[in-house]
Amino acid sequence: MSDDKDAPVNLPLYKRFWNKIQASMGFSVFCVVLLVSLIALGLIGNYWHEDWEAEQWGPVASWVASLATFLAVGVALYQTKLARDDAAQAKLDAAEQQRIEADRHSKELEAADERLSNELKASRDFEQLQTIPPIWQEIADLAESFTRFKRTIVKAHQIQPTTTAVEAFKEEVMPFINGLKNLELVFTPALIMVTERHTENAVKKLYKDTRDLLRMCEGAIKTGARDKKLVDTNEMTEQMSKISKSRKPMINIARQHLNGAPPLDFDNLFDEEEANETTDTEAKT
Repeated sequence: MSDDKDAPVNLPLYKRFWNKIQASMGFSVFCVVLLVSLIALGLIGNYWHEDWEAEQWGPVASWVASLATFLAVGVALYQTKLARDDAAQAKLDAAEQQRIEADRHSKELEAADERLSNELKASRDFEQLQTIPPIWQEIADLAESFTRFKRTIVKAHQIQPTTTAVEAFKEEVMPFINGLKNLELVFTPALIMVTERHTENAVKKLYKDTRDLLRMCEGAIKTGARDKKLVDTNEMTEQMSKISKSRKPMINIARQHLNGAPPLDFDNLFDEEEANETTDTEAKT
């Protein structure tokens, strides 16, 4: 059987009554009444055998009555004090409860504001993310037309000044030029909606690179078709390659700063696999 110090103890009735009296101010009043009663009984017992008359017992009765009145007034004042203490304690308890409720309400409001802020931020970030994939889809669609553009532009200086030749030349080069112009329209939502600093800088840089490529292509058309000079496509090719290679860094920036996800990195994947195979081989050896 285990000892349980916290288990309730059943005390006798008189002990419970005595504990309640001791735990209150009523115990003090009880002691005073008992003391006065003993003094009065002592006086009566001491002078009873001396055959006191009414003249002698009258002052004693007055003293006892005075003491009883004093005790009654003391009890009344004590009850008044208890009532005031109870009222003051109730006021303090009400103030404390009000403070606790106010703190709880304030914390609930702060939590609700934080949830709303997080939801709005998540919605805003998602809207920003949605503007990026169409840009790269349009850039991917330009790959084939760019190859046709380069193949045609290097022969632009040889075009005969006939309507048929000019129309055939336009048919080959204009799809890429129009694609670059359409890409500028696709950039518009991203330039307007993306406000996250790192992603915004990446979008602006990519937009500038595509604008530079458009100016290079327009200059190449003028050089080959109008000036009848051989066009060097190396600069355009490098610029197109630069644009294509910026896809992964830009997506990683958007994932990290808008989605909160770590960037994808597959560059060292095969190196790690080879290192693991080498380690296994060495261990077996």
